[in-house]
Amino acid sequence: MPPRAATNLSGSTRLTVSQRTFESISARAPYYMALNLLRIARNDYIGPDYGEKLVRGAKRLLRAG
Repeated sequence: MPPRAATNLSGSTRLTVSQRTFESISARAPYYMALNLLRIARNDYIGPDYGEKLVRGAKRLLRAG
């Protein structure tokens, strides 16, 4: 069954998904967050100290996930 969308008074849409879908997406979130931190850390305009901090944060996310 496709997800249902509900529009509230402000005009924004809230997507209603099953608990299983929510848990599946939530379980993958740390991986994608870590991936993005690593992508940022590899940029030349990021200083070495801050890059190391981003890598440590990515490792922490991957251990938690």
